[in-house]
Amino acid sequence: MALVDLSRPGEKKKLIWAAALGFVAIVFLWWTLIGFDSGTPTVARPTASPTPQRTAQQNAPRTNGTVSPEVKSLEAYTEVRYEPASYNAPEAKRNIFAFYEPPVKPVTAPSTPTPTPEPPPPVLLASVSPSNVYARTADFKLEVAGDKFTPDQRIFVDGRELATTYKSPQQLSATVAASFITNPGARQVMVRTSDNRLYSNALTINVAAAPTPNYTYIGIISPTNRVDEIALVQDRNNKNIINARRGDVLSGRFRVTSISEKEVVLVDTTLKIKHTIAMSEGDKTGVLCRAQHLELTLKMTNHNATADHNICGSSVTVSAPVSGAVSVVTRRSEAGYTLVALLAMMTVVALFAMAVAPSVQQQAQRDREQEAIFRGEQVADAIRAYYISRATQGRAAGDQALPTSMDQLLQGIPVTGGSKNRQILRASAARDPLTIEGEWRFILPRTDALIDLQQSIMFYTGNVLPTVRDPQMTQLQQFAVPQVIPTSSLGALSATRSTSSVDDDATGPFVGVASRSRRESVLTYYGIERHDQWIFTPLFR
Repeated sequence: MALVDLSRPGEKKKLIWAAALGFVAIVFLWWTLIGFDSGTPTVARPTASPTPQRTAQQNAPRTNGTVSPEVKSLEAYTEVRYEPASYNAPEAKRNIFAFYEPPVKPVTAPSTPTPTPEPPPPVLLASVSPSNVYARTADFKLEVAGDKFTPDQRIFVDGRELATTYKSPQQLSATVAASFITNPGARQVMVRTSDNRLYSNALTINVAAAPTPNYTYIGIISPTNRVDEIALVQDRNNKNIINARRGDVLSGRFRVTSISEKEVVLVDTTLKIKHTIAMSEGDKTGVLCRAQHLELTLKMTNHNATADHNICGSSVTVSAPVSGAVSVVTRRSEAGYTLVALLAMMTVVALFAMAVAPSVQQQAQRDREQEAIFRGEQVADAIRAYYISRATQGRAAGDQALPTSMDQLLQGIPVTGGSKNRQILRASAARDPLTIEGEWRFILPRTDALIDLQQSIMFYTGNVLPTVRDPQMTQLQQFAVPQVIPTSSLGALSATRSTSSVDDDATGPFVGVASRSRRESVLTYYGIERHDQWIFTPLFR
C-alpha cells in the first residue's frame, strides 16, 4: 500500500505545503545559527603600539649645547600620535541594595598583668587547737602548732598580742581571755615578732553562738514566805507548760538558778553560760496559764486559806471558778484514757512475746546443742591424737596413755625433731556450751556410762558396732569398755540407762567427756535424748 496517493488532488496540495514549510524552517534555522553574511565578522582588538625607536643620533651623546639646523628642521614635522588605553572595561552594574559596611575592628582583650606571687611567710602556722569555741564562754588555752617558732615570737588574735609560752620550735601556747569571744564570728590567729620581721600565715578560730534555752517565762507561783517559788515556762516547740523550781534542769542542760516576778535565770551546765528569760507580758493572762495555775493551786494550797499564792501577779484563792476546776478534771480524765490505751498495747505486746518465746527458746537450745556436739567431737579427736602419740612413742600404755586433765589436751603433743608442740584442741572446744560453768564431765574407762553408750550405738545401728580402723584405738576399746550382750528392744535399752550412775566429779585418766546438764534435749545423739548421756569419745568409731 502506498503511503501517499498522488492521484487525489487533496493529497498533492498537502505534500506541496509540507515541502514549503520544511524549506522555510530550514532557512529560518540557517539564518538564526549562521547568518547570511559572506565573511566571518572579526572583533577589533586594540593593540599597544610600540614605542618609537630613537635614532642613533638622538641616543648619541651631545658634544656641545648647540643643535644643528637639520635637527631643528625635522622637529617641526614630527608626527603627534595619540594612543588611547589598551583596555576599556565596561561600566559596572549598580546594586541598589549594596551599601558600604566598614570592617569590624578587632576587639583586643585587655591584658591582665600576671600578679607576682607573694613570698611564703618565714614562719609556718599549721594548726590551732581548739579551732571552734562558743561565744560567752570562759577563758581557754590556745595551742598552736607549726615550725620555725622562736622565743621572741608572740601569738596575735585579731591583731591583739597574747602572753605566749614558748614550748618548742613547733609549738606555742597562750591563754585567750573571755573578752575575745563575747560575740560570734571568726578570729584571725597569727604568730609574729613585735617588729613584724618574722611572721606566719593566718588561721582562723570559729566562734559559734552558744545554745540558748527555747522557753518562754509566762508565770510564777510564789508563796508569801518566798521560800519555794515555782516558775511556769512554756516550751516554744510543743507549747507544753513546765513547772520549774530552783535546781531543776530543763532539756537536760539548763539549770534553774533564780526565779523572780520579772525574770528567771538559767545556767548552761556544759558551757557555764548564764541565760536570763524575762517575763512575757502577753501570755500572763492566757487561758492555759490560768488553768495550769488553778491546778497547782488546788494541789498546794489549804482549803481554808485565802489569797495564799501570787500567780501571774494576781491573788488566787480556793474559791476559784467552777469552770476552771471542771476543765482540770476533764484534762485529767483524758490523761486516764491515754494510760488505758498504753496498758492495752503493753498487754498485746506481752501476749505476743509469750506466744513467740517458746519457739525462740527452743531454737536457742537447738543452737547450743549443735555447738555442744561440734565441740564434743573435737575433744574426742584430741583424746585420740593424745593417746596415739603417747602409745606410739612408748611413753605409756593403757590408762597411763590417756589424758588426766583438759590442760594436757590444750598443751598439745610433742613433734618429733621439733621444739614446739602440735595443737590438737582449741580453747573454745574445752568449754561446755550447755552449762553456765562450762566444764565438761570426764568419762573414765570401764564405767557404766560407756556401757550405756555402747548399747545405744548398737541399738541405733542395728546391733552392729562400727569397725575401728586404728589398731591403737581397738586395743583401747577392748580394755576400756566391757563386752555387753546386744540389745534387741527399746525397753531393755531404757532400763539399762536408768540403772547407770553419773559421777560429775570423776578424776583420773578419761576416755571421753559429757555435759553436766541433765535437761531433755531437742536433738538426739545416737538416739539419746538427754544432755548428760551424750558421751563424746574416740571409741566405737
